[in-house]
Amino acid sequence: PAPPARPSKTKANSAIAGALGWLGAERRADGSWIDPSELEGGQSARNSISVAVDVLAARALLAHRAHRPVDLGRETNLALAAASASLAVRNSAPTYMTYEVWSDALALELVVDLLEAGAGPADKGAELRALGSALAEALAARQRTNGGWSYFQAATLEEGATKLEQSISFVTATVVLALTRALDAGVEFDEEMLEHGLDALEATRSEAGVFAYMLWSFQTRAPDEGKPAEAAGRAPLCELALLRGGRSDVQRMHAAVEQFFEHSAALAREAGKALMHSGPEGQGCHYVLYDFASAARAIAALPAAEQKPYRARLLALLDATRRTDGAFFDTPVLGPASGTALALLAFAELGAGE
Repeated sequence: PAPPARPSKTKANSAIAGALGWLGAERRADGSWIDPSELEGGQSARNSISVAVDVLAARALLAHRAHRPVDLGRETNLALAAASASLAVRNSAPTYMTYEVWSDALALELVVDLLEAGAGPADKGAELRALGSALAEALAARQRTNGGWSYFQAATLEEGATKLEQSISFVTATVVLALTRALDAGVEFDEEMLEHGLDALEATRSEAGVFAYMLWSFQTRAPDEGKPAEAAGRAPLCELALLRGGRSDVQRMHAAVEQFFEHSAALAREAGKALMHSGPEGQGCHYVLYDFASAARAIAALPAAEQKPYRARLLALLDATRRTDGAFFDTPVLGPASGTALALLAFAELGAGE
């Protein structure tokens, strides 16, 4: 079937305005946003997921400051607090999963966004770069022995049980993108960390350009998992990270974007669900809008003359996740603040409404 018609420029402007209005109305006095992870156990709690959501929303506001002006000084102070909170949230107890790698990487991107927005004169510039270096150092401490990053800690918490290490492709790509941007912005860190991350990410890519989910520490290369539809959502993000690190090219980027759209309908059908990984090949509701935003970044990396067809198709996918109140939503697991922020970041990458 023919792809859905692209939303008009007027419609895109309306969607952006509605999303910005919703984020503004839902923002708390301390500059943060509520999300479902804060309500676990019936008590409000600051955690790495809530910090990551706050950082994404702050990045979205900065990305659209031409549509809705922001107080850059205030946003810098709030962002410094959010990024510092990422460093403060650390789980020392044994756990199956840890998400600090997400909050640290996304906070590092917020630091770069602020520097690029001009929030860096005098003391704030030095403070931002110092915070960026601290976030990079925290990421270095979480780097796996095979070079990548992961949120998966253990399959069992039994004392003395063997805990095998692994890198996860799309987590590694998220960190690599943050590090490459930070390096360009003058944030200092050990660049070998970035090279090892690129090595690990490259080892998850098959000859056909399909990225495996995991690379175990005992593997030189990840085997072909035989699930191209499940892997298609992460292809643009992973290939873009390799491109930024000098390990890919435009031809591979095209292939990754084509791979994404070939299987995007199956991923889009997961939007609105609460049960994760319920797609036919394990596609999950919890990364629908993250993959859409990643695809937008990849499209923006293509030559300008080659972006238009992809932009139209992605804008239609985004439009389908829009709520009547202006928010964007893919799953109650993460909530509308996350979805709205990711949609706004995608719109910014696509130049929608301009």
